Amino acid sequence: MHRLAHNNRLIRLSRNPLEATVIANIVVPVDGSEHALRALDHASYLAKLADAKIHLLHITPPDPQQLLETTGYSNTARREAEASAASLKQAQEEDARDIIATARDKLPTDVAIKERVIPGEPADTIVDYVSDLKDPLIVMGSRGLSAPRDWLLGGVSRTVLDLAECPVTLVH
Repeated sequence: MHRLAHNNRLIRLSRNPLEATVIANIVVPVDGSEHALRALDHASYLAKLADAKIHLLHITPPDPQQLLETTGYSNTARREAEASAASLKQAQEEDARDIIATARDKLPTDVAIKERVIPGEPADTIVDYVSDLKDPLIVMGSRGLSAPRDWLLGGVSRTVLDLAECPVTLVH
């Protein structure tokens, strides 16, 4: 695999010299982990080389209110659960804003940025998001803020590697 710049666009060449990929959109899933921030540094470097847009993508857990609607509760339990769900949703939104702001602040001002916060299962949501982009590249940390069983190679990054139809770069 070779990488070079052509017409101010970063391209990735496979062993087959006729197969090349232009990179126009770099998706960086951010979760506040050190690995994600290191991936962001790498993505920033690539975005400058390729004149590509960086998509900061933060995946939140599903809306707690939706979970309540699928589960039966007594009226008293439902009121208490709804109050807790509203509080949890507010905390998730604040956390997402902080994570995106921290990531945005690490990027140079001359790099085009798009910010998205989407609820869902992380790996599937990342792959779905990328499927709508032209010439995407996913740059993500090899591990995030997941369970200890995923520490060697994160469960999300492993799943994205398996599911994504575009190039994926993992940063340790």
